[in-house]
Amino acid sequence: MYPSNVGTASAPSDSPSSIGTPSEPYTITFTVSGGISLNIASPMPERFSLAMSANWDAPFARSSANAAAGIVNAATKGKVNIDGASIQSGLSALGMPSRTKVESMQVWQDSSPFAISLPLVLYAIDDPASEIQDKVKKLLMLCAPTETGGLLSPPGPYATPNSSTEGGTNVTVQIGQILRMERCVVKSVNADIEAIIHKSGYPMMANVNVEVESHFASFTTNDISRIFL
Repeated sequence: MYPSNVGTASAPSDSPSSIGTPSEPYTITFTVSGGISLNIASPMPERFSLAMSANWDAPFARSSANAAAGIVNAATKGKVNIDGASIQSGLSALGMPSRTKVESMQVWQDSSPFAISLPLVLYAIDDPASEIQDKVKKLLMLCAPTETGGLLSPPGPYATPNSSTEGGTNVTVQIGQILRMERCVVKSVNADIEAIIHKSGYPMMANVNVEVESHFASFTTNDISRIFL
């Protein structure tokens, strides 16, 4: 049971006439400007995904083994050519310790971009050509380069010669009153078109899963604090 003061997101009816604009706290807004103009308001699903990861490594274990290999190679004046991995494997095979616990200490290398998986639901109320067909087309275009005279320009945001500004396409995602992230990089778009066809020939409904990430791969604690509302 949910407490009486906690709301739950529910899926709208399949009948287009019963679908209105979702109330703001239960809405995902997906806005694009700069080259492509797009504005989508989708009902918030029961769950969505936020993800980050950190890469760690144990460089000291390798460095000590490599140092030992260097000593062996120098002592034999290159007659024995051995690497650190071989030394560790040989010691382990003899049941001898190949490293100390301190050497196994992990050190942070880098962190992944902040990633959001967005399930968007598109319904046609008045004009399926613009409400479904055109929106799905523009979402897919966010993953494709632009061709001019045989040259390809990348999609999404990019840095300008003035490092204080950015150009390109600006994708902004807001999930209710939870978070808002600008300058997103669109990693993938997967559209499932429902075979509910309007008399005009255009589909009436589509479910689109969009994977976006932060423009900067080094997403800091300050960045995380900033995007949460």
